[in-house]
Amino acid sequence: MSRDQKITKYPLYPLYPFPKNDLELEQDAKCSKLLHELMKKVWGGNFVSPIEQELKNKKDFKVLDVGCGTTCSWILELSKTYPLAKFIGLDLLTPLLPKDFSQNNLQFVQSDILKGLPFEDGSIDFVHMRCLTAAFTERQWEEVVIKELVRVCKPGGWIELLEIDVDGKSLGPTSKRIISACMAKFENRGVNGLISEEIPEFFESTNQVEIYAEEKYSPIGNWGDELGKLALDFFVSIFSSSDELIEWIKVSKEEYEHMIAQYIKEVEIYRSYFINIKFYCQKITS
Repeated sequence: MSRDQKITKYPLYPLYPFPKNDLELEQDAKCSKLLHELMKKVWGGNFVSPIEQELKNKKDFKVLDVGCGTTCSWILELSKTYPLAKFIGLDLLTPLLPKDFSQNNLQFVQSDILKGLPFEDGSIDFVHMRCLTAAFTERQWEEVVIKELVRVCKPGGWIELLEIDVDGKSLGPTSKRIISACMAKFENRGVNGLISEEIPEFFESTNQVEIYAEEKYSPIGNWGDELGKLALDFFVSIFSSSDELIEWIKVSKEEYEHMIAQYIKEVEIYRSYFINIKFYCQKITS
């Protein structure tokens, strides 16, 4: 599919509620782990910025993962792979670390980026953040989030963001109904579900970075082989974990379960796709 082809986009990580109990925490952890494995498979690795050699060879190369989540899957894996580098995971929630966790090159900070990142200007070599579309309003993205990511990045360092959308033209009727409920939920909270279209402009407005972007179209469903099956598992987990969606669609739990079953059928019939968008920026040196 051509990148220039006109498409209708919807967000595919549609809700950002904090887990309210152990069951929701378990569901959140499952979704986070599936997301990590899915993104690795889509992109062929954990990052696209040209930092591999520095991660391998530069002592104290600092990496910050903003919104690392409770499972910390991305930063845990990288900290094991690159023992010379120093890693910091930041989130509003306390991480659930493995029982055998003993790494000395990884620390966690419980903090809110909207109150300012607790790091000095130009102190981080690589800043990473992904799938936080629903976490911020458009104004927060523009006035706080992007500026904070740029502020803490070192001159010559890199910032990398990942967001996920879906091609609306590849959705069946039940799929569209579920996504429309997500969009209504977004709008009710003042969130722009299509913020990925605005992110380049927000970065450019800082006049401090050179920005690059890549898109990848990936299948959802068994028709897409191993990647498609993994994507389907992820999206079904996302939709199944939200009781709020049932309320927004105004159906019973049984009817919603039927909708999920129909969604699984539709991705095969319509050959549904999702869109992966990477933004990676190098901070300009003086």
